[in-house]
Amino acid sequence: MSDWSELDQLGGVAAQADVEETPDLPPTPEEQAEIEQAEREQEMQIPSGQLVEMAISPLFQMFAPNWGVQQQEISALSESYGNLLDKYFPDGMGSRFSVEIAALTCTAMVIAPRLGKPRKKPEPKKKPEGEADEN
Repeated sequence: MSDWSELDQLGGVAAQADVEETPDLPPTPEEQAEIEQAEREQEMQIPSGQLVEMAISPLFQMFAPNWGVQQQEISALSESYGNLLDKYFPDGMGSRFSVEIAALTCTAMVIAPRLGKPRKKPEPKKKPEGEADEN
């Protein structure tokens, strides 16, 4: 064996010994804060499929009540689209677009139930002049 290969071996053994001897120290306050923040975010994250289901279930009831879409069908659609969203947003939808999604969701919740109604109250019909009130 050459001297270099022996040195390489000794270096590897020394590095492994250093790792084994390194005490398991508690995290610093900054590291602890990061760990706690990550745990809170993980707890708050709603699965994408559940978000989709909360969005499309009322839409089917409002816009297509005669279709009779069953909850089982809505769940299947939601799971499929949830998986699709997870593919394109692996960190969750809320991580990058949370503000935009919240704004769109709120807008849809306010506007959707009112889509069939006229925007303005109809003006009362004026009676032609010359007609007397029957009262």
